[in-house]
Amino acid sequence: MPVNMLIKQMPDELKTWIADEARRHHRSMNKEALALLETARAQRAGRPHADAGDIDALLARFRALRDLDRRTADEILGYDDNGLPA
Repeated sequence: MPVNMLIKQMPDELKTWIADEARRHHRSMNKEALALLETARAQRAGRPHADAGDIDALLARFRALRDLDRRTADEILGYDDNGLPA
């Protein structure tokens, strides 16, 4: 069952940072704080956590790699004109 929690004496810069992150992820501050806590818990348990920004950055890195093999997928797999393995 969900429980309410109040955080007292939060530094202004931390509150501002959470608000900025919440806006960047299109979430409320409450949902952003929950996401940050879940991420910390997952990392503590040894499970990596990736958000959409991490995945986008990884995809951008892969897309920037040079294409070293210009063959088509069919040529690589060895299919003939009838779609059968050669």
